[in-house]
Amino acid sequence: MDCGADWAPRTEGVMKLDVRPNGAVDFMVTNRTWGASVGRRRKDFAEILPEERARAYQQLLNGIAQNATATSPLEADVKGYPFEISFSAYAEGYAVSKGDTITLELPAFRSNVFGVGSAARRRSPIYLSGTNSDVDDFEVVFPEGYTVVESLPSSFTIWNPKAPELWLEHKVTHEVKGGRLHVHVVRKERRASATQLGADFFPYLKGWNTRAASREARTMTVRKIGK
Repeated sequence: MDCGADWAPRTEGVMKLDVRPNGAVDFMVTNRTWGASVGRRRKDFAEILPEERARAYQQLLNGIAQNATATSPLEADVKGYPFEISFSAYAEGYAVSKGDTITLELPAFRSNVFGVGSAARRRSPIYLSGTNSDVDDFEVVFPEGYTVVESLPSSFTIWNPKAPELWLEHKVTHEVKGGRLHVHVVRKERRASATQLGADFFPYLKGWNTRAASREARTMTVRKIGK
């Protein structure tokens, strides 16, 4: 068996958000899992009872928006590799359409990427365990004509302060294709190995947590051209 990158434990979430002029959004979602947990996930979905599958689907929908409704069955590939689930959904009023502008917030990111909690201060060393590679890939497609960017999230990176290792990359790009603005937000998180930091790094980790989970990192506003 090849034990290279294709077998390393990691996850990837891909979400396309197709925005309507009134602020409603159609979602197309695919979540993939690699690594040793694939066998268990295949077995769980192959044997899941219908009512349990419905509850699992509802949890996925709630992760998008409380009013999100399914527009397709929940599909699970219980034989292929990587393990993959996919579905589509619709949410009325997910984006805010006001006058000639549309503002949209992506679903919330993890709030405690660096695991330091909510304490006000820290006196003991900080131990950060290694993590798998997690990628979230969002593509937002705005309605035809809404091609003027008012504001987009900023791209940023967070590095291990003790080694040349990229812990988090948040990359934002945009382009106009076929008269529609496409905004692409790709977020990659990984700590390849455990790291110990002194207590003096605590304020930095808290600040990085705040930035990584902030609304600014996932909010965008566009305007209709010619308005």
